[in-house]
Amino acid sequence: MQTWLQHKAERGQSYKPTGFVGLIAKLAPLTDAQLAECVSDSICNNWAGLFPERLANGSAAQQKARGGYRHPAPDSYAVPATSAAAPEGWLQAWAELYTFPPPPSWLDVPPANVSEVTQYLKQRAL
Repeated sequence: MQTWLQHKAERGQSYKPTGFVGLIAKLAPLTDAQLAECVSDSICNNWAGLFPERLANGSAAQQKARGGYRHPAPDSYAVPATSAAAPEGWLQAWAELYTFPPPPSWLDVPPANVSEVTQYLKQRAL
């Protein structure tokens, strides 16, 4: 992910909090190897975005031969709860509080950040 964010910065682009949360949700199902391939493909092709659906559907040439690919429905971008203990909206809160990517799950959030995120969510609920 760091490579992708660096590439975006070199292009003079960055993610806003909502877009970053959507990106994380879109990429959450990928393995590290799939994410690396997705980032590499996008950088090599000078694409402005990441397209993990192309990994499952084959190369761009194969997709074109089949009539192209379809972007997943917006509902598939919903931010998943990563554990039963994860507070609802924690990824959105993370994106609003921090400029660096969140850990892979709520269980991996450092204790200091858990406190900040939960406090932030409580304040937003008021």
